[in-house]
Amino acid sequence: MPDGFEAEVLAALKGLREGQDALRAEVAGLREDVHRVDAALGMVRADVAAVREELGDLRGEVVVATTLAAGAEARADATRELLREVIKTQAAHGRRLGRLEDRGREGA
Repeated sequence: MPDGFEAEVLAALKGLREGQDALRAEVAGLREDVHRVDAALGMVRADVAAVREELGDLRGEVVVATTLAAGAEARADATRELLREVIKTQAAHGRRLGRLEDRGREGA
């Protein structure tokens, strides 16, 4: 068994080898972690792409719905105007009918 300086050098070398082995194990663990992170990032990227596609579809649907709503609003305004005219005409006819009935009673 070596003594003195030689023993210290051998002990230091043994410590360095143990430290090197520990670093290698840690690097191997980090590489595994990198692979897991890369896989997770791949899944996130796929999810983001799917969400973007869904948003694109939703944007299209919103444009169609907005266009339909604008058309429906215009048709509703036109229908209201027609109903106002019908009500005015009915009121005018009601007044005329009332006058004719009054004339008929006077003449009878």
